Amino acid sequence: MGARAESAEPRASHCFWLLLLLWLRAPESQACPEECSCYLPPLTVNCQSRGFESIPAELPSESKRVLLQNNRITAVPRRSSLHTSVSVLLLFSNNISVIQPGAFSGFTHLEELDLGNNRYLHWLVADMFNGLENLHTLHLYRCGLRELPDGVFAGLRQLQHLYLQQNQLVYLQDDIFADLSNLTHLFLHSNKLMGLSENVFVGLLSLDMLLLHENNLRIIQRRIFRDLGALTTLFLFNNELSELSGLALADLKSLQYLRVNGNLWSCDCHAYSLWTWYRDFQGSSTKALCHSPLALVGKKLQDLPEKTFLLCSEWSTTPQFTLAPSHKQHMKPEDFAKLDSGTVATRKSGKCHGQTSRRDDESQSLLSDNDSDSYNGEEEFPHKKQKGISGNPPLGTYMSVNTMKQNDGTRSARKRERCLRKSKKALLEMHHGKNSAPSTHRLKTHYIFVLFSSMFLMTWCQ
Repeated sequence: MGARAESAEPRASHCFWLLLLLWLRAPESQACPEECSCYLPPLTVNCQSRGFESIPAELPSESKRVLLQNNRITAVPRRSSLHTSVSVLLLFSNNISVIQPGAFSGFTHLEELDLGNNRYLHWLVADMFNGLENLHTLHLYRCGLRELPDGVFAGLRQLQHLYLQQNQLVYLQDDIFADLSNLTHLFLHSNKLMGLSENVFVGLLSLDMLLLHENNLRIIQRRIFRDLGALTTLFLFNNELSELSGLALADLKSLQYLRVNGNLWSCDCHAYSLWTWYRDFQGSSTKALCHSPLALVGKKLQDLPEKTFLLCSEWSTTPQFTLAPSHKQHMKPEDFAKLDSGTVATRKSGKCHGQTSRRDDESQSLLSDNDSDSYNGEEEFPHKKQKGISGNPPLGTYMSVNTMKQNDGTRSARKRERCLRKSKKALLEMHHGKNSAPSTHRLKTHYIFVLFSSMFLMTWCQ
């Protein structure tokens, strides 16, 4: 009995391996092409790197994965040996230049399609991917694509990964990704995009990663990210951006990783909203180095002190009033008050005529449209009630002067602007004097000197 048991053990082992080979071996009716290899499970046909110039004939009808990469295939015809049961089709790194309409028609089981690195493809047909209702990964990188036809991604509601990097795309039309509500990864880097409309990312409610680096982007629209509340990663480095609205980034509620280095950031009032946004951002970001103005070149925008933007209104996207690069500090509100006092007193004496008739309008001329809401007339400037400043001539006097100078308004406005500029410069010199702690007597003398200098400059402007 013992001998029989010992002889039965190797026999059982041999049967096991024979059954395994029979199970792994493709059925006779599903024979592989001669140059390819087939294996299970699932039924995979491996024809990569075999020098094929076309899709091989007689692929097994039950194929689930077809690997045709690294060949010399030039076209994907409408009718081929590819069967609609395929779930993975890899055609990358070939010489494909033509994909006929309907080539993927009926491939309802297809989940991954890789057409990447076909440098001569250049164009796509609008309905090329119609019916691929289960497709979740689409590779179109390095295909020489110059544009995307309208509706090319229509109906791909299960798509999660879309790779469009390293092409020649210059623009993307509105709603091009509108049907991709489940898309999580969108790679658009290393193209030639110069601008994006505010509707280009509409519908991407699940997007987690957006790569836009190494393009030629010069502007980012204010509302472009409004549907990207789930986005955690945004790459914008190595573009030509000089400004980026903090309000645009404020729509990215889930943002964790931001890369903005390698741009031409202008660190004046254009950057104020971005600087303000950075104060509350808790994620990771690369340095946004200032490219201008000259005094701030090379400095990190995020580290600039608040006084750099003292004269910018919050969330400003247009410059309000920018100091010369040589000045390291900003004018204080009382300096503006002194400047306003001087201009009103000068106007009362008939100097620098052609200016605004009312003193409140004169004060507001130093403010931008965005700042005017915070100005409340004499309550904001109590110094105007001092001697020598109040008691302006009646409004009618100014109206008559303005009526006489209607034909010369442009010239008068230019003179007024030059007067104010010179007066502001004089006050800046006063505020940034060389002596850090001057005596009280010397400070009063200096203020009086600068005040009369401002009046003289306005007189000279005539």
